[in-house]
Amino acid sequence: MPDFCAAYGCSNERGMYTKCRGITFHRFPKDSCVKKRWELALRRKGFVPTKRSLLCSEHFKSDDFDSTGQTVRLRHGVIPSVFNFPSHLQKQAPSRTTKALRRAEESLPVDSPQHLHEADPQVNVDHSYALPASPTALKARLIEALARVESLEQEKRNSVIHERRAKKTVHALLEDLRQKNLLNEELKERLECYSGLRVRLLAKNHQEYTKEQREFALTLHLHGPKAYAYMRESLHLPLPHPHTLQRYSSLLNTLTTLVLYITVLSGH
Repeated sequence: MPDFCAAYGCSNERGMYTKCRGITFHRFPKDSCVKKRWELALRRKGFVPTKRSLLCSEHFKSDDFDSTGQTVRLRHGVIPSVFNFPSHLQKQAPSRTTKALRRAEESLPVDSPQHLHEADPQVNVDHSYALPASPTALKARLIEALARVESLEQEKRNSVIHERRAKKTVHALLEDLRQKNLLNEELKERLECYSGLRVRLLAKNHQEYTKEQREFALTLHLHGPKAYAYMRESLHLPLPHPHTLQRYSSLLNTLTTLVLYITVLSGH
């Protein structure tokens, strides 16, 4: 029976493919308090973990792991915190924003006729960037701005974590191919420039491949066809079919010839 990650929207399955990508799987903790915090972090209504329930390493921060031994383990008491929730499941992180809001509320005066009377009549309120007329409206504007800042900071943190994991993914794949003698050191170094390529996000379901994905596939297939076949057939990576690569290559050759032809004509 296949083992899948229990996180919302995550399709990682424990197997050779995820192992090559450096992804590890971890069972729910036995400690009832920590286990409950894991369940709350998942935000899956009605979900009750079983003895076989797992979470993959993509939902933990790098410092959540203890890699000093031969086996990668989670540190005691850590809680999964890296998710890609849809908007209806997202909620405000209470950390710095809550403290900032509390300070903002304490520093703002309450509404009173005296405060309103003392407002500078020369302030231009006709522009969208003008301050609100009352402290209450100002507080609401401040709360909205702080919430937006916190949301952007969380997106940035998640982006950095995913980028770091993506680079580890490509490095692990290339090293695995080299150890199996499917890739020489020269080609491995040549493909290292694609270390930012997220293999899991290679195009599926007839979506268009990106320029970087096509270049990676063409380079690997041209110089290491056995490695390319291994990645498609054994690791089941959604790389383009060799026939598709032939069309890409033919189109590139045609465009190159056309550019050279135009260059020659423009020189006369």
